[in-house]
Amino acid sequence: MTNDGNVQQSVKEPKSCFHSSSWSTTASTAFSTSVGRATFLSKTILPKTPELHPRTSKALWRDLIFVIMGCIAISIVSYVETYAPDAKARYSPYGYEHHQHEQYSGNPYGIVDTGYILTHPLYEWLRMNRNWNDTLAVMNSIALVIPSFYVLYITNWKGDYSLSFRIIFVQLLRSFCGWFTYLPPDPTYLNSRFDFPDLVHCLFQECETASGSTSNEVMPFVSFFSGHVASLAVVGNHMWLTRRYKSAIIIHLVNLLQIVRLLATRGHYSIDIIIGWFVAVYVSNPAGKLGQCYSRGATMYEMMMPNTPREAFEHVTGITHSRNESRMTLLLRRPEVQDLLCAILQDETNSDDYSSESETTARIFQKMVLQLVSERAEIVQHHVNHLQLRSYSVVEQDGSAEVATWSFRRRKK
Repeated sequence: MTNDGNVQQSVKEPKSCFHSSSWSTTASTAFSTSVGRATFLSKTILPKTPELHPRTSKALWRDLIFVIMGCIAISIVSYVETYAPDAKARYSPYGYEHHQHEQYSGNPYGIVDTGYILTHPLYEWLRMNRNWNDTLAVMNSIALVIPSFYVLYITNWKGDYSLSFRIIFVQLLRSFCGWFTYLPPDPTYLNSRFDFPDLVHCLFQECETASGSTSNEVMPFVSFFSGHVASLAVVGNHMWLTRRYKSAIIIHLVNLLQIVRLLATRGHYSIDIIIGWFVAVYVSNPAGKLGQCYSRGATMYEMMMPNTPREAFEHVTGITHSRNESRMTLLLRRPEVQDLLCAILQDETNSDDYSSESETTARIFQKMVLQLVSERAEIVQHHVNHLQLRSYSVVEQDGSAEVATWSFRRRKK
């Protein structure tokens, strides 16, 4: 209650349990500083206006920062639109001479790639040492095969189809893009018969990419986008969510080394790698949710088929995703939901709710085999015991016969 009798209502700020104390302290300090600056700005520019409410000051600073960020974004877009075809604009910061731009990035298609510029020294070394190029290709192929066993284990043994759905979606989207727009590989690509997909091509046709060969015949493959990068990113994220932290870090580090190699060998353009990572991290999320529903027994018709034409339109245009985000925003404003989320975050270290394990054919087959072996083991044990008893009786009979023979011979003597 204030002195003039007006009731001062206190607005309860929503509880936040998603940041650590250090981040909260930093954020509160920054907010207090922004409020002070807004108050000083209001007194200086608008001296006749009363002191601004903290919420008003926050809104003013928010809009001002948005305008500044918008101007910066427009400047970047304008610069790229103007100088994107000019390879010279990319060389001066790295110490290259302008007259060398055709040697470093030029190709018959007129494609200029900054990733090729940054990895040009490594490209020249691999071009002169093709044996090392083959060695790195073998290591890269092994790095792709090992996560494949993890995918098979998670899908066929654990019954979690979210990972498989993500990878299938990524590869289908890559094929879809490659069919509608085929971006030819760079003609300076350093191929290797141990690389993928060159390895598959060499299984069905004669290859001239022998070890140490200087042949550089580029076999056709879909360049946009990188399935190598996308697949490893999906697997690494799934490992992290299922609390295999060390394995996830290793996979992401291997993916980083793979990116450098793909650029150095001209196996992918930079845009292939960027979009491949973006698709794996963001675009494949709906496929992962479908995989979780499929793991719980839902049919494909129930998961994908809309009930009305309006739902079909909203699914195609992406309105459904935006609508769900709005609903979640409204839901998270409720205090009871915030308390529940805080409790979930506190118990997150002791639970593993992300994994969608379910019964699988492999587990059912294992149970049947174990049950059959157990039943047969009882029968075999019964036969073994019976044979042991018979052997004991035979031994006893043989012993009695020997004693009787010995007695008869003794009497006869």
